[in-house]
Amino acid sequence: MSSGNWFATSTISWFGSQADEVINNIARKIDPAPPTPSHIFRPDTVPSAMQEQVVPTVAEPLIRWDRRNPSYIFQHALSLGTARYYRDDANRLRRLHLPNMCDHVTYQYEIFAYGGINVNRLLRPHEYNFEHEIAFPGGIQREFIRSVRVYRDETLQTVTKNPYFDVYANPIRHVVPPTQLPGLFGSEVKLDPAEGQLSNPLPPHHEHRCRDVETYNPDEDWDDLMHGNKD
Repeated sequence: MSSGNWFATSTISWFGSQADEVINNIARKIDPAPPTPSHIFRPDTVPSAMQEQVVPTVAEPLIRWDRRNPSYIFQHALSLGTARYYRDDANRLRRLHLPNMCDHVTYQYEIFAYGGINVNRLLRPHEYNFEHEIAFPGGIQREFIRSVRVYRDETLQTVTKNPYFDVYANPIRHVVPPTQLPGLFGSEVKLDPAEGQLSNPLPPHHEHRCRDVETYNPDEDWDDLMHGNKD
């Protein structure tokens, strides 16, 4: 299997073309270093708590919480900031810190994707073991997001399908037909782009930090070391 398949989900294009180098960099950060990429990424099949059976990795439903509206995420991706710092009004050095997810409106994105790193399996015991975190280096492209659940003050409001979801974006040997994926729950409705706008929007620097590949500008984003051509 091409090592680039591990990064099929990545919003950073050069992760796929420089896959061996990226994998080696990840391995060097893990103690003890995994002997092969298969010891870093999820195996081809995993036990699914929802379905109570072993399923192909692509068929395991994963979730990501985010403050960004699906009208943005479905057009772009679940891209991540690159740990840029900014100065607040008091000239203090800060990193972006999201408010508590249970306040106001939050979005639960449903992911079906090959690859991903099982954080608990690679890290020594830590205080967040219960979260069963799966990390996708480079973020998650929109084709791997099947739906979004919109919550307001912890109450489910709507469940909406992503029109760009495409199981065939996964590596060809690991494609699972849509009919073999677990079903959606809740009422499916068309989401008004204005629905669920935050009453306390994220500060302007958040959009700056979360720019995706399509809007990358080397003159404007000179401090963004993750996107572009890696040079």
